[in-house]
Amino acid sequence: SHALPVIFEKLAATGTEKAIHAFENMAEKDDAAGRRARAAIAAIVSRLPADRLIALAERKTPASVARPALLTLCRRVEPEASALISAAVADPDEETSEAAIQALAKLRPADAVAALDRLARDPSATKSTAAIDALAGIGSPAAIDALLGLPPAKLVDGDGFAAIANAGRGAELVRHVSAGIDAMSPGEVLDLTRE
Repeated sequence: SHALPVIFEKLAATGTEKAIHAFENMAEKDDAAGRRARAAIAAIVSRLPADRLIALAERKTPASVARPALLTLCRRVEPEASALISAAVADPDEETSEAAIQALAKLRPADAVAALDRLARDPSATKSTAAIDALAGIGSPAAIDALLGLPPAKLVDGDGFAAIANAGRGAELVRHVSAGIDAMSPGEVLDLTRE
């Protein structure tokens, strides 16, 4: 019906948490109404202050409410949500994890290097590329060391090569890549050239 989208828009425009609760049950459905409800929740949540977002992300709320709250905290890089953002790095939802990785690198760059180094080795290309880009953005000696510790093939997907070169460590980069290529089979080298 044409009235349903209008109702969604009007409820979402109120920006109230009561409207969120009105959408919660519908948001769990995998149909057009569920998609509209999830979009409405995300729109409402994006307008809330940090303390309300933290409360929504911490309490036992459905994923359709908690995930947009957490994602908004990450995108805003809210310092008071540092613990939640750190935990969100491991979130199974790649969009949330990627936003948390970027936020963590901005919030606590010195503390983030070890976590980002681990994530740069993650089998998920989305997570590892986001972590490599975050390490490159930090650019500290520890972050560059972490990048140089990665297999050269991992550095291809992110900003790692440029960050290492921009840090004045191009000679180390060349040695690192050469050693990595030397350790590869001819087939692996060919695979790299096809990517």
